[in-house]
Amino acid sequence: MSAHDPTFVDSECDVLGTKAEDKDDQNDADSHALRNHTELCTVAAQLRRDVERDFRHWKAKSILKPAMDLWRCAFPLIPPSPLSVVTESYLQTVPEEPREDAVVHYDIGTVQPAYTDIACRRRRTSLAHNDDNLAAPFMPFPDDDSFPRDEYMSHFKGGAAWVQYNKNGPVRRSYDPDDEYITYMTLRRLNKLGWTAEQLDYVLTTVPGMGGVPPYASIEAGRSYESGCLWAIRQRDILLWSDPEGEDFPPDFAIARPGPHDFFSQVIANNRKFCANLNCLTTACNSHIPHDSPLIPVAPKLTSNELVYQKLKETGTNAQPCSNECFLNSCFDDQDMDVECPEDLITAPIRAMLLWDPDASPCDLAFISQTQCRMAYKLRCAIINDALVVASKEASPESIALSQKPKHEIKAYTQPCYHPGQCGLHCSCAQDDVHCERNCCCELTCPRRWKGCNRTCAQRKKCDPTARHKEQCVCKAADRECDAELCTGCNARSQDPPPLKRRSGVNRKPIKAAAYCNNMALQRGVEKLVVIKQCEYGLGAFAGQRFKAEELVGEYFGELFDNDAEVMGHKAVVHQYLSNYCYELGEMTVDARQLGNPMRFLNDSMPHEPNCAAYPKVINGQRRIGIYALCNIKRGQEMTLSYGEEYWGENIVDRD
Repeated sequence: MSAHDPTFVDSECDVLGTKAEDKDDQNDADSHALRNHTELCTVAAQLRRDVERDFRHWKAKSILKPAMDLWRCAFPLIPPSPLSVVTESYLQTVPEEPREDAVVHYDIGTVQPAYTDIACRRRRTSLAHNDDNLAAPFMPFPDDDSFPRDEYMSHFKGGAAWVQYNKNGPVRRSYDPDDEYITYMTLRRLNKLGWTAEQLDYVLTTVPGMGGVPPYASIEAGRSYESGCLWAIRQRDILLWSDPEGEDFPPDFAIARPGPHDFFSQVIANNRKFCANLNCLTTACNSHIPHDSPLIPVAPKLTSNELVYQKLKETGTNAQPCSNECFLNSCFDDQDMDVECPEDLITAPIRAMLLWDPDASPCDLAFISQTQCRMAYKLRCAIINDALVVASKEASPESIALSQKPKHEIKAYTQPCYHPGQCGLHCSCAQDDVHCERNCCCELTCPRRWKGCNRTCAQRKKCDPTARHKEQCVCKAADRECDAELCTGCNARSQDPPPLKRRSGVNRKPIKAAAYCNNMALQRGVEKLVVIKQCEYGLGAFAGQRFKAEELVGEYFGELFDNDAEVMGHKAVVHQYLSNYCYELGEMTVDARQLGNPMRFLNDSMPHEPNCAAYPKVINGQRRIGIYALCNIKRGQEMTLSYGEEYWGENIVDRD
């Protein structure tokens, strides 16, 4: 057979021809998609210009003009009056006789200069500094040429937040809230034209001036579903602009919702809306250090057979089958257990709840998910491997003992450990050599967890040592305040001290009051009277009431910075202000320069002894600074601290 035979086929040429055709088809598809995207951007850009023109015209007519009319009515223009020249002669008041000048001598050393201080915003809690700000928000000391601007700006990777770059170079960045509304109205008109959410997403992130934010957030575990361009706009009151060419979106349009298999991720996202601090009830709190460790699945401790025996051991109505379809009636019958469990909306809640409570009774799971009990039991048997449950019981990690760290190495706060089971060498709390706290994801029976002071203070009325109980409270010994959840013996949950009742009769002896923990001062947040007034060195803090020895005067509030915060320019700003309001708190620093409370005005006691001192306390896993009286302080007496030799060693303020 020759190559000229019509029945001859060159296989190599055929393959090459097929590849070329596929490449041409792919190029045509890419070219077609590019043309479509270009057309989308062109239409969206032109439509946005039309919306902006209509909006500016409506705003000038319906907003600006009525506002100017109201302003002219309130402040009418006064016509200018003609100028008049008034000439007065003072020659008649000059005495004819010579006058002696009076000279007054002042001792400059006794005149106090006018005191200047930095404006400070008052806070009742410390504020965690936002270290996610990659751009400098503003330039400190813009009129002071001695400030190291280049060194300060070198710490910010994003440069200056007030400058943006385009094809013409750097320009000043300005924010116009009208642009966001114009974008929203453009999306409404595009929606009326039949554009899909994918097309809107493309033009939002591609067309200049559209904001660059997608209409909705992608569904990912650990991210909030309440985000995106449309969601952000709906958080504000939309202007009442009648736009007949736009059509409003459906309520569920462009809102990321979890699928039926994603209940666990939804709980994780919603859990981050609430502050992990036990004493905080603020939604989306930005005052405390966030603990972003997501929830983790709980390790099961019971096998399937142990779950059945646990149900049989119960008494009363709990021991009875929940229904005819109860797993107790079918768990021993292999034929009844041969039921398919589809992965649909019915089994999705059960699968999610087994991640939170794998040892829950199938009766409870069936009642919550409104499904058959035996289906819940079978699904539990299919998901949880009994062999792994038995193996996890036999292999338990060895507990690591705590060691005493130097104060400068102790962390100001600890990130909760994130692992199933007990804490071993892999545990972050063990690596940081701290106790596990309430927000840790380890088991409640973990030996590293802090257990409170019930061992020492269960039989006391207070957490102070007495003649009968000389052992110190374990919470006080560890520089911790008592825990309202753990320390039940000292009644740490009590907010106010109980009133002291007296007996009636001749011997009117007071009845012993109920227990009231006195190691909860910082958590209760009771404000003491402190007066700020002029003293020998600027402003000082004076006692507005009497303080007993070891009584809390107040908490030292401020911004929480990492000790390496000079990477954000913090150290340069502190030195330029010629003042230092920083208190070292382990690996962090509390700076009360810009926000704080009256505790920032306590001066150094030199050359005298101080009557107050600062002590750190661990509360809910975070360390806080309390100012305590060292002795009895009278009303009107100035309260002082010892700044320490380290402060005066490198401080910019002269001691004299």
